[in-house]
Amino acid sequence: MSAVAASATVPEAASRRGRALLPELVLAVVALAATAWVAYSTRGVTFWSDDWGFIVDRRGWTGEALFGNHNGHLVAAHALAYKLLFELFGLGSVWPYRLLALGLHLLVVALIYVYARRRVSRALAAVAAGLFVVFGSAAEVLTWQFHAGNLMAVSAGLGALLCLERGDRRGDLAAAGLLGLALASSSFGAPFVLGAAVEIALGRDRRARWWIPAVPVVPYVLWRLAVSGDAGGSTLAVVGPYVERGLARSTGALLALPVEWGIPLLLGLVALLARRVLSPVPVPPRLWAAVAMALGYWLLIAAARGNLGEEFTERYLYPGALLILLIVLELGRGAALPRRALPLAAVGLALVTLANVGTFESQATNVLDRSNEVAVAVAALEVAGDRANPRFVPSAMVYGRDAGQILEALDDLGSPYGGAAEIRSRPPQLAGLADGTLAEAEGVVLRPGLPTADCEPVPASGELELPPGRLDLRARGERVEVFVRRYAATFPNAANAHLEPGGLGRLEAPRDGDPATPWRVRVQPAGAVQRCGG
Repeated sequence: MSAVAASATVPEAASRRGRALLPELVLAVVALAATAWVAYSTRGVTFWSDDWGFIVDRRGWTGEALFGNHNGHLVAAHALAYKLLFELFGLGSVWPYRLLALGLHLLVVALIYVYARRRVSRALAAVAAGLFVVFGSAAEVLTWQFHAGNLMAVSAGLGALLCLERGDRRGDLAAAGLLGLALASSSFGAPFVLGAAVEIALGRDRRARWWIPAVPVVPYVLWRLAVSGDAGGSTLAVVGPYVERGLARSTGALLALPVEWGIPLLLGLVALLARRVLSPVPVPPRLWAAVAMALGYWLLIAAARGNLGEEFTERYLYPGALLILLIVLELGRGAALPRRALPLAAVGLALVTLANVGTFESQATNVLDRSNEVAVAVAALEVAGDRANPRFVPSAMVYGRDAGQILEALDDLGSPYGGAAEIRSRPPQLAGLADGTLAEAEGVVLRPGLPTADCEPVPASGELELPPGRLDLRARGERVEVFVRRYAATFPNAANAHLEPGGLGRLEAPRDGDPATPWRVRVQPAGAVQRCGG
């Protein structure tokens, strides 16, 4: 070959390699851009609900902190990840925790591609992974950092399935370790252990590989026997319908469709599965394993919480849809898209992604709302400081932890909040929640007063300032309603307290972390009450 011909071949080969890598490049760019958008659009999310169970209970390096059950689940690996972040970053920012969860989600997307690529063409594998880039049906998983444990379980489970396919000693050892990590991260790891067990039981080398699922299962069973905790329970009557609906919801969610579409899609999948089973070609063990994982997953959820209904169950659609996708990929082994069908596949994936974005925005709003409520409530406790009743439990979702436990954790690990500044930075409509939390924590409530002299009428507006100290009130001939506020722009619609005719009442406000913002009091009717004691 001449030098000229050789030099012409180089760019042509490079061009072919570039085209071959195009699906991977597009998937990587879209996944990174989508994750950045998810992070930015939900940047107000902070620690809330189960986060506070970990923050309060799992700071120490004790066996209970690592291996104590969480709602009946083993979360040792998840707890260890949080503890390491506690040590490295404290609670000064939620972003290390959020980036951990988002990074694990990207890992799941990458593993889906690798798994799919071993079965279908590059383009189809990119489409399969692209379905999860913005999985709107389970937006909570992408927006709440606490789901890092569930994402650890799913990514470790997928990795274990890939390692099993190696068929060598290293792969088997890695699979056993990853299954152990999955089980130790959350109960989302259980279906992957079941799938590995089914695949090995149906394989020819079952006697040589039985230990792979046994290695993680044995310590898990011992842990289960050792710990106490109620993971819930359901009656048999609800399990079947719950599993059926869960499978239908998962199938529909894979294409960003509601359960009404999921039911016919699930029936179509069952028909394809039956056709494959009835064909003369032997069914590979992995297909049976995928079916077992999907059924076992929803059976476990139905048994644990079927009696509770479907409220707040969107998180379960993330692994649910993934397990349905694994069945589809096994049924579609060897499939490839002709070049002329690529634009159609790209348009279809774009439509699914747009639908996912809409669903994501709707669900993410709920997470942001609950997170904002917790941020405001905890910031109010920071304002109260040592004036807060340590046994007071805020109404916001702080996992039932009291003011003393929360403030101790913030003293230990730092705070992502800024007290009064945090309250003012959150949506204004939540200032009333801050006022209510602060009033209960500090005991700013109307108590019986003592007879006192020097009473005078209140201003015609009925509004008074309550600086640190006390305010004595006397009702005259009518029943008096008493309202208090501090950060809210207006007084609450419902009265905080009442004074009966002739009654005496006292409001006391301690000096706390925001002396520049006094309490405001309104009494009505203003002409029926006096302020006493100067």
